[in-house]
Amino acid sequence: ATLRDDKAWALSITLDDGYASQATTAKQLLDRYGYRSTIAVTGGRIGNVVEGHSYASASELGAVVEDGWHLANHTQSHRYATELGSEKDILRDVRWANESIATAVPGYVPLLFTSPYTDRDYVPIIKAHTAELGLWLIQVVGFEAIQADIGAFRFSGQPYVLGRTQILNDGSQFDEVQGWLQANPGRHYWLSLHTHEVAPVCDCLETATDVLYRTYGVGGLDNVWVAPAQEVLEYLVTRDTLAIHEVSRNMAGEPPAG
Repeated sequence: ATLRDDKAWALSITLDDGYASQATTAKQLLDRYGYRSTIAVTGGRIGNVVEGHSYASASELGAVVEDGWHLANHTQSHRYATELGSEKDILRDVRWANESIATAVPGYVPLLFTSPYTDRDYVPIIKAHTAELGLWLIQVVGFEAIQADIGAFRFSGQPYVLGRTQILNDGSQFDEVQGWLQANPGRHYWLSLHTHEVAPVCDCLETATDVLYRTYGVGGLDNVWVAPAQEVLEYLVTRDTLAIHEVSRNMAGEPPAG
């Protein structure tokens, strides 16, 4: 299938910065519909309070990973690349974030890099050091939806760059995708949205996923696959590169009579 379970489009939600509310409130909101997300972790803020904002602890991050969520590298210091200085300094900061995540959640290796401030200056450095960092998907600013069909989606062996934008509370972004589907029968799309701290009541994450579930989820058309960005990338790459060949076929038992 073009997308898992032969869905018409995929949605990935990324929660930027690693706030405690993402591992608690957002988790509760998305659990209502069985949706999972990615938390983009700022390594140096794990378990800390910075400028009055609480960040998820190691145990909270471990709990969401255990429930099938993913973590992204959002750098160690959450600074613009130019503020960090040289390529060596930038690389050290990104590598340090990988180490902080692995310390918080032993054995976890991020595949996704979510650029602070949607800073494009990180992109060439991540690409130049992919083998060391293990980061194969980069989220920066830009168009947040791509066509996911074979031939339209191309993974060249370099980290794939995916845009993202703030999730809106009214579900209009989902209606837009549905409009593309109607205008282009047979096509499939992948939409990447994000948000930051999550409020317990009337947050955009709550209202948007309510609309999503009722309209395009199990409660409606049921044509959307909601999954962390890492899983969608892995599916598309596997779909396009894995070939299955029948080597032989053996019959067990006796053929049916007649």
